[in-house]
Amino acid sequence: MGDTDFHAGKVQQMYDNRRKLYEIGWEKGDHQSIHCGLYDETEHGTNDPFENMIRRLSNTAEVDAGTRVLDIGCGGGDDAVWNARHRDATVVGVDIDDEFLEAAADNAASAGVTDQVSFRNDDFHELASVNDRTYDVVWGLEAIGHSANKSRVFERCRQVLDDGGRLAIGDLFARSDTPVDDAGRRIDILENSMCVRIDTVEKIETALADAGFENIEILDITEAVKPGLKKSYLSSLFMYPLSSLLRRLGRATDSVVGFYRGSYHMYKLLSKGALGYYFVTADRA
Repeated sequence: MGDTDFHAGKVQQMYDNRRKLYEIGWEKGDHQSIHCGLYDETEHGTNDPFENMIRRLSNTAEVDAGTRVLDIGCGGGDDAVWNARHRDATVVGVDIDDEFLEAAADNAASAGVTDQVSFRNDDFHELASVNDRTYDVVWGLEAIGHSANKSRVFERCRQVLDDGGRLAIGDLFARSDTPVDDAGRRIDILENSMCVRIDTVEKIETALADAGFENIEILDITEAVKPGLKKSYLSSLFMYPLSSLLRRLGRATDSVVGFYRGSYHMYKLLSKGALGYYFVTADRA
């Protein structure tokens, strides 16, 4: 689905074009996350859904003191900083966007964890700066969706994991390979608006097994993610037409319009049951 012109440069350009939107969210929320929040009042001791998402994935990945974590697609560094501060892990974050990496470094400095956290420019398809068998956990929160070649990413993740290492990802995946009603059209729009490629959760499981992973576990947390995505959807009801008008006046970009359009269709797809949000873990065989 989606167009064929899909590569790391396009993903980076999308984030560059939307940076102002993200920075507004960071200032309002006092965080540097751009991933979904997890709303689960029975499971956490904080009201911050973004921190809760990180905490829950960290629990699932079994990150603890001394764990060596590679954070692929680290963005502004919130995940890496949280795992260092709250789990006493050692984390290296990689991303293809230098501005994100600069923000991540500032984030770590502000948190006082620069002795445990570092960041570098690297594509998670290649991980050219990473030695094999040097990590206990490879962490990918809403990163793998930006890959059109997830099999390649899983192969590299397995190579950089040490014996007994674990891959832990959280992302949106399709529930079925045969979308019903207008879901196929909406998925195309979502893919092109958000520069992602939506695979079925079944394909993800198969790709992991083919890459040499075992003990693959899949946890559906869609209902806990929906409240935050509904907020984005409600915002898009106003902002999508407004940004479209501003674009015609030369005051908004295609990328900004695409953000609100994608937010609208993402929630519609979750509501229809065509997409789900999953935690997926797998151990290096």
